Amino acid sequence: METNCTLMLEKSFSQLGKLQDEMQLQYAMSVQPNGVEFCVRKIQNHNQQWENSMVDGLSSEQGELIINFMHQNAVPFENWRDILEDLLCIV
Repeated sequence: METNCTLMLEKSFSQLGKLQDEMQLQYAMSVQPNGVEFCVRKIQNHNQQWENSMVDGLSSEQGELIINFMHQNAVPFENWRDILEDLLCIV
Protein backbone atom coordinates (compact mmCIF):
# COMPACT_ATOMS: atom_id res chain seq x y z
CA MET A 1 0.00 0.00 0.00
CA GLU A 2 1.35 3.44 -0.96
CA THR A 3 1.57 6.24 1.56
CA ASN A 4 0.69 9.87 0.93
CA CYS A 5 3.82 11.77 -0.12
CA THR A 6 4.64 15.00 -1.89
CA LEU A 7 7.35 15.83 -4.42
CA MET A 8 8.04 19.37 -5.58
CA LEU A 9 10.69 20.42 -8.10
CA GLU A 10 11.46 23.99 -9.11
CA LYS A 11 13.01 25.43 -12.26
CA SER A 12 14.31 29.02 -12.13
CA PHE A 13 14.83 31.27 -15.13
CA SER A 14 16.88 34.44 -15.00
CA GLN A 15 16.27 37.76 -16.73
CA LEU A 16 17.87 37.76 -20.19
CA GLY A 17 17.19 41.25 -21.44
CA LYS A 18 14.18 41.30 -23.76
CA LEU A 19 14.53 37.58 -24.51
CA GLN A 20 13.30 36.18 -21.20
CA ASP A 21 11.80 37.44 -17.95
CA GLU A 22 12.80 36.15 -14.56
CA MET A 23 10.39 33.45 -13.33
CA GLN A 24 10.07 30.19 -11.46
CA LEU A 25 8.13 27.09 -12.46
CA GLN A 26 7.16 24.59 -9.78
CA TYR A 27 6.09 21.04 -10.58
CA ALA A 28 4.49 19.13 -7.71
CA MET A 29 2.70 15.86 -7.10
CA SER A 30 0.85 14.41 -4.17
CA VAL A 31 -0.08 10.76 -3.88
CA GLN A 32 -3.74 10.36 -2.97
CA PRO A 33 -5.61 7.14 -2.07
CA ASN A 34 -7.10 6.93 -5.59
CA GLY A 35 -4.18 8.24 -7.69
CA VAL A 36 -1.84 11.22 -8.08
CA GLU A 37 -2.64 14.92 -7.98
CA PHE A 38 -0.37 17.19 -10.02
CA CYS A 39 0.09 20.91 -9.51
CA VAL A 40 2.08 23.31 -11.69
CA ARG A 41 2.76 26.87 -10.55
CA LYS A 42 4.28 29.81 -12.42
CA ILE A 43 5.70 32.72 -10.40
CA GLN A 44 6.61 35.83 -12.40
CA ASN A 45 6.65 39.54 -11.55
CA HIS A 46 5.14 38.87 -8.09
CA ASN A 47 2.18 37.12 -9.74
CA GLN A 48 1.31 33.47 -9.32
CA GLN A 49 -0.69 31.15 -11.53
CA TRP A 50 -1.36 27.54 -10.69
CA GLU A 51 -3.42 24.63 -11.89
CA ASN A 52 -4.13 21.18 -10.46
CA SER A 53 -5.09 17.93 -12.11
CA MET A 54 -6.04 14.65 -10.45
CA VAL A 55 -5.18 11.41 -12.29
CA ASP A 56 -7.02 8.40 -10.90
CA GLY A 57 -5.28 5.03 -10.86
CA LEU A 58 -1.75 6.40 -11.36
CA SER A 59 1.03 4.97 -9.16
CA SER A 60 3.52 7.13 -7.29
CA GLU A 61 6.32 5.77 -9.51
CA GLN A 62 4.47 6.84 -12.66
CA GLY A 63 3.78 10.25 -11.09
CA GLU A 64 7.46 10.72 -10.28
CA LEU A 65 8.45 9.91 -13.87
CA ILE A 66 6.00 12.50 -15.16
CA ILE A 67 7.05 15.22 -12.68
CA ASN A 68 10.74 14.63 -13.43
CA PHE A 69 10.08 14.78 -17.18
CA MET A 70 8.21 18.08 -16.84
CA HIS A 71 10.96 19.56 -14.66
CA GLN A 72 13.89 18.37 -16.78
CA ASN A 73 12.24 19.65 -19.96
CA ALA A 74 10.96 22.90 -18.42
CA VAL A 75 7.44 22.24 -19.69
CA PRO A 76 5.74 25.65 -19.98
CA PHE A 77 2.85 26.43 -17.65
CA GLU A 78 0.62 27.10 -20.64
CA ASN A 79 1.18 23.57 -22.06
CA TRP A 80 1.58 21.28 -19.06
CA ARG A 81 -1.92 19.76 -19.22
CA ASP A 82 -1.45 18.77 -22.89
CA ILE A 83 1.95 17.26 -22.08
CA LEU A 84 0.46 15.38 -19.11
CA GLU A 85 -2.21 13.90 -21.37
CA ASP A 86 0.45 12.78 -23.86
CA LEU A 87 2.64 11.28 -21.13
CA LEU A 88 -0.25 9.33 -19.62
CA CYS A 89 -0.45 7.37 -22.91
CA ILE A 90 3.20 6.33 -22.47
CA VAL A 91 3.62 5.55 -18.77
